[in-house]
Order: sequence, then structure tokens, then C-alpha cells
Amino acid sequence: MFYLFTNNAGVPMGAKMKVTGDVKKDAIIIITNEGITNVTSSSKFTRIVVKDGVIQTPEVIDISATGL
Repeated sequence: MFYLFTNNAGVPMGAKMKVTGDVKKDAIIIITNEGITNVTSSSKFTRIVVKDGVIQTPEVIDISATGL
């Protein structure tokens, strides 16, 4: 297991994940926060930054102010 954390986004997450960079060095991991089909939607995603191989605190990013 690479990393374990509690989902604080309030919606399901993890159907899609994108890793940019090298997780042993520097990387950004984006995990989608999905709504529940036919019930809710979500304008959130979780970002995990890796700096010099050390995982930083996950951040839930809310882009609802952009109108998306």
C-alpha cells in the first residue's frame, strides 16, 4: 500500500486517479470525488502532493465557485 487516509470529502472517491511525476521523488496525485449517480454531484477532487518522496497532507479542492 502506498498511502492510507480518511476520505473527508463527504462523497465517494477514487473511481479515477491521475499521477503526474514520480511518487518516489516529486508528484501530484489527483483523485476524483464523485457524486452518487442520480442522487448528488460533486465539484470536488482530492490532491495529494509528494515532495522529495514525502507525502504531504491531502487537500480536498472545491471548484464549485468556477461554475463547473
